[in-house]
Amino acid sequence: MLEKNIIQKDNIKMKLLEVKNLNISVDYKEQLLSLVENLNFYVKEGEIFGIVGESGCGKSISSKSIIRILEDRFHPTGTVLFQGKNLLELSEKEMMGIRGNKISLVFQDALSALNPLKRIGKQVEEILKIHKKSMSADERKSKVIEILTECDIYNPEEAYNKFPHELSGGQRQRVMIAMAVICEPSLIICDESTTALDLRTQLRVIKLLKKLNKDKKMAIIFVSHDIALIESICDRVMVMYGGRSVEILEGSLKNAKHPYTRALYSMLFSMEDKNRMLPYVPGTVISPLVRKREKCYFGDRCKYYNNCRENDLVEISENHFVACEKVIKDVARDKKS
Repeated sequence: MLEKNIIQKDNIKMKLLEVKNLNISVDYKEQLLSLVENLNFYVKEGEIFGIVGESGCGKSISSKSIIRILEDRFHPTGTVLFQGKNLLELSEKEMMGIRGNKISLVFQDALSALNPLKRIGKQVEEILKIHKKSMSADERKSKVIEILTECDIYNPEEAYNKFPHELSGGQRQRVMIAMAVICEPSLIICDESTTALDLRTQLRVIKLLKKLNKDKKMAIIFVSHDIALIESICDRVMVMYGGRSVEILEGSLKNAKHPYTRALYSMLFSMEDKNRMLPYVPGTVISPLVRKREKCYFGDRCKYYNNCRENDLVEISENHFVACEKVIKDVARDKKS
């Protein structure tokens, strides 16, 4: 008998963050439009948890709802448990004590996120002014230089006095990471934080994130549409489509069962195969305006579709959850035989 709900078998002390029944709607033409539906997942202490899917699947809006930085027109409901507290129920004052201190966010576009009129050192130092009020000015500057060094900023003493436009894209992104980790939070959320970088710089940033994860035991939620990056850095992965979680699994995505995840994984290809057509998933992500639970959201793009309904996550093997009616039936049949 397949399990109908996500039953977490890991030690409760290992769960750093637990999201239960997260729903996000938005004000749209005098009504509420559902964007994210019934999202359930958890992040363990010290792990790198990936969230992957095409643009429009709900990845970024879900991750930003964790630290409540969405605009007022968005309405998240459900439970986001962090250190025993539901973040969705905390006051803004309480959340300010968590953002940047216990949970940090690395934005996608560092040039837009950084203040062009303030020097790098002063911007990083602002985090310490908010959360480490007992530190003196000299102590703050010393800590900033130290974290810039750890984040592989070239000539950190000189970079301290530079403006954002005077640094390269990769250096700016590492400054954003420095700001995120300077208070040594338990969790870092990287929202498409390597998208705007060239491949070599991406690899350097990924290497830095892995180092911080290993050395400082910081858990990371790594949000991306890049399946190769997700495959290379994450311990566990949640795949999103149409505002819902369609699969959660450990290890390599080559073990995925959901047709959407398998389609994404098939887009990984060898540069040596020069005669092969670039792989892609036909069609486009379903719009929130036309979603109906009576029909699988991925149905129009799925070669296995047979009047399937949209399904909730079901555990098909240990720590492997899938929301696909065909896969669930196939697994149940195999277990009986």
